[in-house]
Order: sequence, then structure tokens, then C-alpha cells
Amino acid sequence: MSIIKKISMKDQVYELIRERIFSQHYRPGEEIKILSLSQELGISNTPIREALYILAAEGLLSTAMNNKFKVVELNEEMNVELNETIKVLLTGGYRAAHADGRDSGLKEMLEERLRLQKEALKAGDDHEYLLRTLSFDKSFVEITGNNKLTKMFDDNSYLLYLFVRHTLWKDEGNRAKALSEHEQLIDAVTANDPELVVRLLEKHFDKPYN
Repeated sequence: MSIIKKISMKDQVYELIRERIFSQHYRPGEEIKILSLSQELGISNTPIREALYILAAEGLLSTAMNNKFKVVELNEEMNVELNETIKVLLTGGYRAAHADGRDSGLKEMLEERLRLQKEALKAGDDHEYLLRTLSFDKSFVEITGNNKLTKMFDDNSYLLYLFVRHTLWKDEGNRAKALSEHEQLIDAVTANDPELVVRLLEKHFDKPYN
């Protein structure tokens, strides 16, 4: 029997606005006008406002006292804090998994995700390439089987997407460098060298915003 998933109006609006932020249809600092969206979509303000609050909680929007929602404007301070958070998650997750053998399938997971990342780059699909890039990095917490750790990564993944996009697309050579760093991580995992893996992860998330 087929299962039909009901997607609420709020969820549909959420997905629409998020896609527009990712595609840069909405630029950093741009206000998301509830009335304009309401008129465009032919719906009330309520599901739009609910979606905006979720996006704000995920870090993609900023809010002001006057209840205006704007696309977040990235800066170096945010970049440093986010990189530190991700480094702690990935290195901590990897160390815990390696200590008791839960990382036994990590090499295969990384190789498959790198393959998909390369396919997306070859196809010229920027959005898919960025998703695959984050999926590769997520492997180091996902391999633990710890749902709370994985959720912590997911909770930061949308904001991380914006920073990774900025880093990789401000210089064409950064995309090739990112692939090379992922290949080095696979080599270190294959060599069963946990200290090297940790050093490479720390280096991987030690990039300035500007």
C-alpha cells in the first residue's frame, strides 16, 4: 500500500524560501517581505511567518525588533564559530567511533560520497555538489550511529552550506582543493592513522571567510 505524505503549507513555504536562499534568489541582507510572498503565493501570512521563524532558528535568517526577516549576512566571526563547532563534532565523533571500532565502514562510506561529489561537479550541478560535499563531511559523525551527534551536524548544515558555497565559489581552485582534501582524508582512514585524520579534519575546517 502506498503511503501519501501530507506536506503542510508551512513546510512548502519553508522549502521554497530555503531554496531561494541557497540559489541566491534572495541575497545576503535582503528582507523577506511577508506581504509580497502572501500575494505571490495566494496564501495567508501565518504559514509564511511560521516558515520564516524556522529558517531564523536554523541561522539562515536574522530577525529584528520590528519583526522583519532578512537573509543572514555572513562574516568572519560567524565563520570562526561555525568552523570550530563542526571541527569539534567531526573530530570528536571520529575519535569515539575509532576507539571502539564503529568506524569499520567509514572508508567505503567516504569513497561512495566522494564519487557522488565528483559526479555532481562533472555535471555542473552546483547545488548537488555542495550537498555531496557536506554529506562527505557528515560521514565522520554519521558513522558513530549517534543520532544526537548527527542532529547537531544537521542543525548547523544549512548555515554551513552558505559558508562552503562562499568558500568554494570565490575561487575556482577551491573546488579542486576540497576534493583533494577529501581524498587525503580517505587515504588517512585507509591507513588507520587516527591522528592524521584528526589533523586533516581540523585543517579542512580552518578556512577564512574573506
